[in-house]
Amino acid sequence: MKVKLKNILFILVLLFTFSFGEVVKAAETCTTYRDYYFFNLIESETSFNNLTTSNKDWSITNNTYFKAVPTMYAATYTRKDFIHGKVCLHKTNECANWTGVKMSLTEFYDKYVAALKSNNSESIHINGGGTTTNVNHYEETDTATNTVTKYYIHGLWTDLDKDGKDIRHDGTVDVKDVNINELVEGSFLPKISNVTITMLYDQSKDNGYESLRAMIVRQMSAEDLSKLNTDIIKPFNVEWSNEDTNSVLSPALYYDEYKLCTVSADPDMYNATIRYLYKGSNKTAAPTYSRAFADGEGETVNSPPVSGCSADTSSVSFKINGKDFSKTVYYTCDVANNAKTGNIIFIVSMIIAAACFGYVLYYVFVIRKKNME
Repeated sequence: MKVKLKNILFILVLLFTFSFGEVVKAAETCTTYRDYYFFNLIESETSFNNLTTSNKDWSITNNTYFKAVPTMYAATYTRKDFIHGKVCLHKTNECANWTGVKMSLTEFYDKYVAALKSNNSESIHINGGGTTTNVNHYEETDTATNTVTKYYIHGLWTDLDKDGKDIRHDGTVDVKDVNINELVEGSFLPKISNVTITMLYDQSKDNGYESLRAMIVRQMSAEDLSKLNTDIIKPFNVEWSNEDTNSVLSPALYYDEYKLCTVSADPDMYNATIRYLYKGSNKTAAPTYSRAFADGEGETVNSPPVSGCSADTSSVSFKINGKDFSKTVYYTCDVANNAKTGNIIFIVSMIIAAACFGYVLYYVFVIRKKNME
C-alpha cells in the first residue's frame, strides 16, 4: 500500500509541474490607399449635338493609362482588402438611390483641376513597357487614419474601334483655367458608364507596379438622348486644337481601394532572446525576454527576481552585431524552495503530500483496524 501511495504522490507532483514562456509577435502596420481615376471625355458642341439629334443609340469607347496599384506578390508588403468600384457623380439628385461612393460634379472638378495643376507627375510604362507616358495626381494624406488618397489624371487617351484597336490618340485637354461652375454646367451624365481594367505587368521598369490600361464605354439610348436639351447642358468655351471651341464634358470616376501592410520585424531586424531557467532542471523560472532590434542596437536587461533563488548574473547587456542574440540565465534555489519545481509547485506538493500522509494515517488507524476487527 505504501508503494501505491508513493506512486500516486509522484504522479500528482508531475501533473502540477509546468513551465511557461512568451511568444512575441511582430506588429503589422497597414496604410489604406484610395486611388481615384478621372475619365473626362470632351466633345465639341457640334459633335455632341450630332450625337443627341441623330435619333440613334449612342456609344463610344475610350482607352487610357494610369499608374496602377502595386502587385500583390511584392516581397516588402502584403496587399489586403482590394476593392474596385465606380463613383456615382451627380448634379442634383442623380445618386439618390446609390449605395456606394457618391461625389457631386463640383467636388469632381475641384479634384480634377487640382490634379491638373499639381506638380506630382509619375512616369508609367504602357504597352508592355515599350512606351512611357506621364500621369498627374493630386494627393491628400490623413495621418489620423493612416490613409493616402490620390486623384489621377489619365496619361494617354486613345479611341477604340469595334475590335478594340486604337484608332487615334488624344492628349489631356487643359481645363484648369476654366471656371468650375462652367465645367459643371457643361457636363452630362450618361446612365451607363462601364470600365474594363487590364493590368500590364512590367515590374522590372516600374519598381513592382503594374501599368493599368482602362477602357471605358459610355452608352445612352435614343430615347434618353432625345430628352437632353440646352437647358440641361450649357457648353463652355475652351481652347482646344489651337482654337476656341464650345465644348461639352462627359465625366466618370472609378476607384481602387486597398491596404498595404508591412511587418515591423523585417529582414533588417534581429531578435534578442533571454531565457530564465532553474539550474539542473532547465524548467522556466521567469518569462522569456524577446525583442527585435536593428543592427548596432542593444540594451541592458535586469534578471527578474525569483523568490528563494539567485540568478547567475544580475543583468544581461548586449549589442546586435549582424545576427540574432541569445542568452540563458540560470537560477539556483535553496533546499527549502525546491529548486526543481519552484515555490508554488513546492507548496502544492507539500499540500498533496500532507493529504496523502493523512490518508495513510486514516488507513492505518481507522480502515485497517476496522478490517481486523
